Amino acid sequence: MNNLIERLHALSHAALALNSSLDLDLILEKNLKILLEVLEADRGTIYLIDREKQQIWSKVLTGEGIREIRLPVGVGLAGHVALTGETLLIPDVYEDPRFNRDYDVLNNYRTRSMLVMPIRNQDRQVIGVFQVINKREGVFTALDAEFASSLSEIAGVAFENALLHQRSLKAVQLERELDIARDIQGRIIPSVMPVVPGYEFSLKYQACNEVGGDYADVIPVSDQLVAFLMADVSGHGIPASLLVSMLQASIRAYLETGVDFNNLADRINRTVFANSTEDTYATLFFAVLDVKTHLIRFFNAGHPKPVFVSDRISGSDLGSSGPPVGMFSAFPYENRELSLMPGESLVLYTDGITETFDREDEMYGEEGLEKTVLSGKNLSGAELISSIWAAVKKWDNRDDSDDDRAVLVVKRKS
Repeated sequence: MNNLIERLHALSHAALALNSSLDLDLILEKNLKILLEVLEADRGTIYLIDREKQQIWSKVLTGEGIREIRLPVGVGLAGHVALTGETLLIPDVYEDPRFNRDYDVLNNYRTRSMLVMPIRNQDRQVIGVFQVINKREGVFTALDAEFASSLSEIAGVAFENALLHQRSLKAVQLERELDIARDIQGRIIPSVMPVVPGYEFSLKYQACNEVGGDYADVIPVSDQLVAFLMADVSGHGIPASLLVSMLQASIRAYLETGVDFNNLADRINRTVFANSTEDTYATLFFAVLDVKTHLIRFFNAGHPKPVFVSDRISGSDLGSSGPPVGMFSAFPYENRELSLMPGESLVLYTDGITETFDREDEMYGEEGLEKTVLSGKNLSGAELISSIWAAVKKWDNRDDSDDDRAVLVVKRKS
């Protein structure tokens, strides 16, 4: 009778203690302490289930401090309970083939009896496992399992509340990190175009997520030379924005150190290849304009062909001369030239513009863009971009784009 009263007091204390905190580590510690004291056990572990990784995990105290241990669901006694939801009362674990003796050998310890029980949430889903080792006198009984079961019902709620709280904190932290990434990208994509006598540069950029993988830039190199570019990194979000940051820093560093334009494509390609994964790369149209001779030297690494706004036929192929940068360790990109006459423009864009679909699943495409651009060839660069954006928005059958969009207009004044 006294033992029963003690256990009821312990459950009452547990209910107050475990639900008075959202600190998961503290909840685990209190839970285990109550369990060991009431069951008069030598050692114990509480595992939680990571469904995404199909693992059970716990934090344990070692000689080097607290460390996290992870085991596959289904492996060992705790893994078996996590998988099946079965309660195990084992008088001698050495007679159970599922028991791994390595821990005993490493720690000069002898595990004898064990109680292993699932921890369930309010929906009766197994979210964790109690594992209690070596009752000081005798072996674990059905009454011990009954107490552990009652405690697990209280613990399950406390664990879920703490885990939800952790996820909420992580979400807040992620939002802060996204704010930082958004601020960094806001500095990378220029908001104000440089003033270049005889020319107009206009740019509009829109990320489909908080941060994106499109990159456009206009970079004065000297009084006579201005570099401009458009790039589209594979993927979206933070991974793409990290590669954008690396690409921007590399290009500006090469321009500042005076790298020969003939070697620039190769240098950029090797840099991206060395700092990206196998499935990460960037299409890139890069050009340097001489504002005195009006000659544009450029290369196109897998990027959509810019629209040339002119009454004459282009004297140079603006299409791709090689794969995106970072796809291969080395590639002999072809450098080309184009002279810009008064009133002529180049319209650079990313595929988020052309790969827009209407309700009939028809793509806006290069043909649609070219039609919009040529109909507004007498507009200013800023007005032309507004016209393109309006046409794409009208064509799009979705409220939100699933791709980044960017347009850069380089126009020689009449």
